[in-house]
Amino acid sequence: MTEYYLYKTKKNDRWDLIADRFYGDCTDYKDIIAANPHIPIDTVIDEGIDMLIPVKEKTGQTNGLPIWKQ
Repeated sequence: MTEYYLYKTKKNDRWDLIADRFYGDCTDYKDIIAANPHIPIDTVIDEGIDMLIPVKEKTGQTNGLPIWKQ
């Protein structure tokens, strides 16, 4: 079963910036797009939209921290 973070988009968010924020890789947005078919594929995403971010396992030492604090 896939787990998700719930994220509310902010002003000037883009798919690549969100992928970088959660995964540390601005090119890793494919799964985020797939999890959010209700969001149009635009250059800039509207502010205030609830978005699901699939949780991915990160290799290496995590110390139990959420991905955005690693």
